[in-house]
Amino acid sequence: MRAWRTGAIGLAAYLLILLATFPVTRLTGAIEQRLDGVLLRGVSGSLWSGQATRVLYQGTAVGSVRWQLRPLRLLTGNVEYRVDLLDERVSGNGLLDLSFAGRVHGRDLELQLPPAELINRFSPIAVAAAGALVLQLQQFDLPGQLPTGVQGVLRWQGARLMAPLELELGDLALDLASAGDDLQATVSAGGTLGLSGNITLQAAGRYAVNLRLQPGSETGAEVRDMLDTLVPRRPGGGYQLTAAGNL
Repeated sequence: MRAWRTGAIGLAAYLLILLATFPVTRLTGAIEQRLDGVLLRGVSGSLWSGQATRVLYQGTAVGSVRWQLRPLRLLTGNVEYRVDLLDERVSGNGLLDLSFAGRVHGRDLELQLPPAELINRFSPIAVAAAGALVLQLQQFDLPGQLPTGVQGVLRWQGARLMAPLELELGDLALDLASAGDDLQATVSAGGTLGLSGNITLQAAGRYAVNLRLQPGSETGAEVRDMLDTLVPRRPGGGYQLTAAGNL
């Protein structure tokens, strides 16, 4: 038992020295190949601590990223990093766990995102928006184009559209969960217009939007007239918003 413990400590010490000194630039290609859809630019530092001045994920720029090893996780057979996103548009942090078997698992991720940029990935017309958009993921895996094993929520607090129309939406929230290889977002807080329904993202890059609006009695005539112009009305009241396409 003592020999096993001594060997484990020695192996951990060797790995710490290797990670502290090995230049990460030599592994950039391997990292990009393992994290499908991730491109790293302006890489510097070591496997222990470093940064990339520009990172793209699935073609979307997420700004600069800094990483820091959490050395105690080496004793469990995993390499875990704290990752910080430092861009003015996309900021936040989370933990990435890289097992020696090649699995990439994330947890405790929180990001602040620009609402207009996310909405315009799905909207058929250009939208200007404001409010605080926060993504929180308790866990997720990164095996390919879409994360799997997702559990989390996307909150849009003080949601507001400014163009092509001005509209106060209140507080909105989507519960996020994986359904096989697809990612399902289900409305859990509908804001001032009584939003409900879901959005599905498929691993093949397709999306489907199936949302309903059920404005309450406090919704003004101007907003209702606008909805009548832009969105099909459902039998019995309310409005239906459907769309599908490729990201």
